[in-house]
Amino acid sequence: MKAAKYVWGIGLSRTGTTSLAQALGILGYKTIHYPLYFEEIKGFRAATDITILLWLETLDQKYPGSKFIWTERDINSWLTSCEKHLARSNPDARMLEIRQQCFGCTDFDQKLYLQAYQYHLAQVEEYFRDRPQDFLKIDIIAGQGWELLCPFLGKSIPKKPFPYLHNSSRNKILVFIDSIVESIKLLLVSAKARIRH
Repeated sequence: MKAAKYVWGIGLSRTGTTSLAQALGILGYKTIHYPLYFEEIKGFRAATDITILLWLETLDQKYPGSKFIWTERDINSWLTSCEKHLARSNPDARMLEIRQQCFGCTDFDQKLYLQAYQYHLAQVEEYFRDRPQDFLKIDIIAGQGWELLCPFLGKSIPKKPFPYLHNSSRNKILVFIDSIVESIKLLLVSAKARIRH
């Protein structure tokens, strides 16, 4: 399978879009996360977060053959994360405009956010109904990663662990495992060197 040339993460904020951006970077895509203006994606082969969803049709027309990824998340977990995030954020006028465009409000409103999530999911599923090869749903927060992403993009699974960002307990475990693997590699290299002498 030929590797995808352009990849657009069309999931809503707080659904693993930062992790997806990091993963796409590991796979070799020059990626921008949360561009505020369409012009900012010039020169990039991948982009993620809420604004990309708002530009879906334009991107699909401008970059034919692109792949689109909807990052999903358990709805209750997502609503809680959005509420906490918005309580500590200090958005500028453009970010407020984007929230209004996507959710119908600038502050957190659980009912409107729930409706927006369901509406946007139904919208993208309908848009790609006849093109399943161009659309992937992935739940990064629940632990899905390379095993779904790489085959969809026509890429080999890298040796690096999937970058589960903003998931502190999972990150700690992965970092711990990665450090153990690296330590074992160093021990094996040392042991081989000693055997030769």
